[in-house]
Parts: sequence; structure tokens; C-alpha cells
Amino acid sequence: MRKLIINGIKYYLYNLIRSIFGLFFFARIKPNRILFMSYTGKQYSCNPRAITEKLLSGDSGYELIWVMDDNSITVPCRCVRSRTLKFYWYHLTSKYIITNGVVFKEVPIRKSQLLINTWHGGGAYKRVVYDNPSIKRDRYERKLMKNPDEQRTVYLSSCSMASQYVIKSGLGHHGAILEIGSPRNDKIIKKDNLYQVKELVYKYYKIDSTVKLLLYAPTFRDSLNTDLYNLDFNRICNALSKRFGGQWVVMVRMHQLISAKTEQENVINASMYPDMQDLLIAADAFITDYSSSIWDYSFTYKPGFLYAPDLSQYMGERNFYIDIADWPFIFAESVDDLCKNILSYNEIDADNRIRNHHKVMGSFETGTATEGLVAYWKEMENEE
Repeated sequence: MRKLIINGIKYYLYNLIRSIFGLFFFARIKPNRILFMSYTGKQYSCNPRAITEKLLSGDSGYELIWVMDDNSITVPCRCVRSRTLKFYWYHLTSKYIITNGVVFKEVPIRKSQLLINTWHGGGAYKRVVYDNPSIKRDRYERKLMKNPDEQRTVYLSSCSMASQYVIKSGLGHHGAILEIGSPRNDKIIKKDNLYQVKELVYKYYKIDSTVKLLLYAPTFRDSLNTDLYNLDFNRICNALSKRFGGQWVVMVRMHQLISAKTEQENVINASMYPDMQDLLIAADAFITDYSSSIWDYSFTYKPGFLYAPDLSQYMGERNFYIDIADWPFIFAESVDDLCKNILSYNEIDADNRIRNHHKVMGSFETGTATEGLVAYWKEMENEE
């Protein structure tokens, strides 16, 4: 009941604030201004970052504004803190608002504006939002989840034909969807400056350039059960050394709500690193469970493995869009089986499995997603 009351207050308060902001619609929208935000101002990362850097690499003529609440993160353009007067002003006067998920629903999207939601997921693996059966929501929470500016929102289909179903069913979007792929994966597919990115990550964490990097990045679980993440990394690194050679170091990327509870010796905690894509590029091998980063990493064609000790429970509570047996990496439910999968890794079989997965999913990834998005809004500007 308490949650219902709180969500009811939020719902009516948001609608009241939206009405008040409607009084400021006299402010002129700047046709060359773009407002970016990733995870509501917590990171400089994901698709919005990729779009920003593409625009900054040429003479685009756009004024770029980033919503950023962390002063320690360097962003190569003007920044504004979320839910400040400046933020609301830029939100009301930007021609384009580009986000990777959640938006601030108290401020409306005006008739001449366009909200581009690039989403932060990839593929079609674990069930999300409306398709997640493990989460029960009251009537006000369901109303809060709906996008009040649906008609002025365009979604980038995160990656594939299969992801369109996720966007429509899981996210409840019924408007325009662009079939152009994920801007954040452009540099992976085109192999742009990958060595420099790896060098940057190694330098940031003071990793010896001669060692190889294992990235472990499991998804968030509602139960917050951190025991699931305590792998025997010594055994895993020994298996990696036997199969691929070299000395290995482990980097762990956890959700911010559980990162502080998963400290281990001789393990680098990369949970607060600004951009996950850099870590995927830097890694020589990757272990995850049900994370959508499976899709992004698959385009590196480097060794990837799934470790899912709670598979039966997770399927019963949340389930998946496609059978886990059809995912691009082989899964294990124990560390013993994980090490066996590492030792028996076959490059040709792995490559074929990944390529078949991309085909079955109906991949839209060509390495030109950012160019496709810019071309889309240029066409819209010409029509106006």
C-alpha cells in the first residue's frame, strides 16, 4: 500500500510539473542543439557517447550538451547537471534529445522536438520491463512507466530484428523504430582505434601490457545475492593459460548496487569505469551470464563464455526471449563445466556459432549506425 501511495503521488506530481513547463513553450527551440544523457546523467557512455564522438570528429555544426552529474568524468562538450534550471532550459530548447533509456518524464517533449531513445540493451536475451514476470507493478507504476511523449519518440532498434520485439513488447513502444544497429558497436565492427582503446584501459588500471585480460560482467539480480558472483578465478585463469597461453588478470564489472559487496583479492574492480564498451574491446576473454553485453561482445569474435549457476531459478522467475542454447556462447552451470568449456574452446566452432546467431537474430549491425541516425534527422530537417 505504501508503494502504491508513493507512486500515485509521483504520477500526479509529474503531470502537474509537465503542465507548468507547458507555460515555457514560448522559448525558441534551437535547431542545431542536441541534449545527450546516458543513464540519466550518471555516465558518459553507451550509444549517446558514440554519437557524440562521431559528431565531434567532424564539423557537424551542432551544439552538443551533456547531462552529467559526476564532476570527475571528463566529457568533451558542455555539461549540465540533471534536474537543475539549466537542465530544464536545455531540455525545452534542444531540437533533439538523445538518451539510452530512462527519461525525465516531468519535462515534456515539445511538438517540434524529437526524443531519440537508443536503449542500452542489445540482443534479445533476458526478459525486460513489461515482459519481466518476476516484477509485480501497481496501476500507478504502470502509468509512470509509459512514455507520455510516445508520438515524438523514435527508437533505434538496438541491433536486430529480434530486438524489435523487445522494444515493442518489453518496452511498450509502438512508434517509429530505425533499423540501423547500435552506434556504440560501430567502432567494434569497423575496428576503429581498438588498440588505442585497449591501451587506455590498461593504462587506467596500471595493467602490465604483457598480460591478458579476462572480463567478468554478470547481470544484475533482484535478489542481490552476491554469492553467485564469487567465482574461483585462480582456477579459471589457470584454464585460460593452458588453453590460450600467457598470464591472465581478472577485471570484474558489477552493477553499481552490488559492486562494493564483491571485492576479491587480485581482482580489478572496474564497476565504476565510465564505458563498458572500452572494457569489452580491451578484454581477451569474456564471462557473463544473461547480460545484453553478450550481443556487443560477440562482434569482437573473441572467446566468450556463459556462467549461469542459477539458470533454473532465473528461468522460473524471469525467463528469456530465446533459448539459452541458441545464444552465441556456450553456457555452464558450475565452475567445473566453465573450465571444461575454456579448455575445449574451438575457434572455428565458436566463430560459426556467433555468425549463425547474428543471422538468426536478423542483425542490423553494419558499423554505420551513427551515420544512419544523422542521415535520418537530416532528412527530417529537410522535410521541415
